[in-house]
Amino acid sequence: MKKVAIFLCVLFFIFLAVYFLKNNAVVEVKSVISENSSNVSVKNIKEKGDLYDILTYFPETKYEVFNDYIYQFINSSIQEFKSMEKIPMDSGCKYLLEITFDEYEYDKYITYVFYTLENLCGAHPNVYIDSITYDTSQNKIFTIDDLILLNDDMLNNLSEISYNMLKVNEIFQNENMDKRLKDGTGMDKNNFKNFAFDKIGLKIFFENYQIAPYSAGDFSLIIPYEKLNLNF
Repeated sequence: MKKVAIFLCVLFFIFLAVYFLKNNAVVEVKSVISENSSNVSVKNIKEKGDLYDILTYFPETKYEVFNDYIYQFINSSIQEFKSMEKIPMDSGCKYLLEITFDEYEYDKYITYVFYTLENLCGAHPNVYIDSITYDTSQNKIFTIDDLILLNDDMLNNLSEISYNMLKVNEIFQNENMDKRLKDGTGMDKNNFKNFAFDKIGLKIFFENYQIAPYSAGDFSLIIPYEKLNLNF
């Protein structure tokens, strides 16, 4: 009887999942997004239509300011996607917006890194990375400007260390690619705007095209906190 009850419960939850998917509902579930993530309340927005599909996941935290900022990001991404002028009509191809996320937490900082896949029926989909960090002690969003203020040499250190860590990769062993790497890791704060406080160091994310061609994908690296003179 116990096995039968468990089986019926599983069927019930499968039925609910199918129902919500068919009715384009906003569903709140409990989930673990990655090995870095704790059990968090995860919301999703799903829409299925004739011209496009939308599938976005985002966390709901206990911090209202953080939640508002995250929702604004998700909503803005959806509205921008819907406003695309070249929505396909009879091409047989549907546009797709998909957003997933990863979680990092260390000391007083929580970071959510969002991965956006946008298929507009081109040669390949567009892939974007956006990180949002929250300072729980100050109850505020923590940006690249705040990070730079932690150390007078922060931007210079980020640039120099990132370049030296990445240049050993085989793809950068020619003059043109080395120049591209230098540009993508140069002392421009926008080069380092996507970061996360990992347990062992500051993780930096480099989007497609930032330091290498699309075919090479995105890159990330972790800089130990001591190299950045950050003491937690």
